Amino acid sequence: FQILSHTEEKTLKILLLRLNGYSLRDIAQVLRMNEKAVSARLNRLKDYIVNKLQTMKNHVEKQPFPLAIK
Repeated sequence: FQILSHTEEKTLKILLLRLNGYSLRDIAQVLRMNEKAVSARLNRLKDYIVNKLQTMKNHVEKQPFPLAIK
């Protein structure tokens, strides 16, 4: 959830509606937006999340593996 903490409120609304099964057309109508704008926001959010997760993964992989304590 921390990844989404800086996401615009409208984009979060779009995400929540989409996760609840609403179509892009329905979301566009509810939020009074163009359907392409809704799709673009979802795609940008997906790219942002993938990028953040990849960055986190790379950071973890660079950390030294702790050795067992004897």
